[in-house]
Amino acid sequence: MTKHIDNYAAKIILWVKNPVIMPLPKIVNLPYFGHKRFSSYDELNAWKREYRGEIAKNGGAKWTK
Repeated sequence: MTKHIDNYAAKIILWVKNPVIMPLPKIVNLPYFGHKRFSSYDELNAWKREYRGEIAKNGGAKWTK
């Protein structure tokens, strides 16, 4: 029987035998943006700047569990 110190894959084996499922956080209070089409990168970048400004006005994005 080998010790876990000698087995380099022991950490992975322990993770597989004892899985811990952590829920991903969800982002809330983002302004709705829907489906958009842009005719140029300049138009896209202008929209992104405006959207980031709206997020900042709302106090930033909030993450929940």
